[in-house]
Amino acid sequence: MIFLNAIKPVLRDFLSTIVFVALIWITDDAVLATALGVGTGVMQTVWMLARKAPIGPLQWISLGLVTVLGSITIFTGNALFFKLKSSIAALAIGTVMLRRSWLMPYLPPFITETLDERTIIRAARAWAALMGVIALSNLAVAYFCSNRVWAAFIFTVPALSYFALLGAQYAIFGKRIRDNIRARNGADA
Repeated sequence: MIFLNAIKPVLRDFLSTIVFVALIWITDDAVLATALGVGTGVMQTVWMLARKAPIGPLQWISLGLVTVLGSITIFTGNALFFKLKSSIAALAIGTVMLRRSWLMPYLPPFITETLDERTIIRAARAWAALMGVIALSNLAVAYFCSNRVWAAFIFTVPALSYFALLGAQYAIFGKRIRDNIRARNGADA
């Protein structure tokens, strides 16, 4: 249940892209997938406005990218434009992640009080670097591979990369926290 509550905002923010990717995979029709992806984004925003629900900056940016790049895709019949959205979003998020303190609000107080700031900053920069790699990888796959290969890539590689980095950071944070606690206990003795 906690996982579902945590992932709902992400699914909501990227629903139009999820619709696009699923339809590309099923139909391989770039214009149809784009039209329904753009329609999903617009309808979702209208629904939220009608309910007076807050619309976050990421949702507005996502809608703008979906609408502009989707319109170009529909006009040209070339799905590459819509596929660029993933790279643009990853680069934008990666740029925000270059800020020294972006990761701090996401960490429990125990971690921020136990780990040194340098370790946390390195972890934050690792996320920024990963977003850059994902953005560049998406560009390559979007340009050189079929729509279906791209759809498989965008559904699997970023998610697996996030889980791998999260697991590595969990292990590193755990080891450093244990070492710091042992050092403090040794100093107290």
